Amino acid sequence: MSDENYSNNSGGLIGLIVVIAIGFFAYNSFLKKDDITLYYYPDAPNLYEFTEKEVSSLDECRDLAETWSVRDARPYYDYECGINCRDDSSFTSAICEKTVE
Repeated sequence: MSDENYSNNSGGLIGLIVVIAIGFFAYNSFLKKDDITLYYYPDAPNLYEFTEKEVSSLDECRDLAETWSVRDARPYYDYECGINCRDDSSFTSAICEKTVE
């Protein structure tokens, strides 16, 4: 194989890698749907007592927290909506990319 043919083939491979990287970035940034988890604390000072539930949107997360607080007659509740959470064996709770109320 001549040096000229080798050079042409490596350019195509680099181009393919660039296209794959851009596609992966676009998928993760724009197309991938976030996983949202409600963390509901019925007694806000006690963060060890909580219920978690997967929900489909931030609005559903907020509405469900409000519904549960009314159902349980809990005036001092708290909640978090976790985005893209994962369990971590070194913690007793999950690690989330972001949490919002």
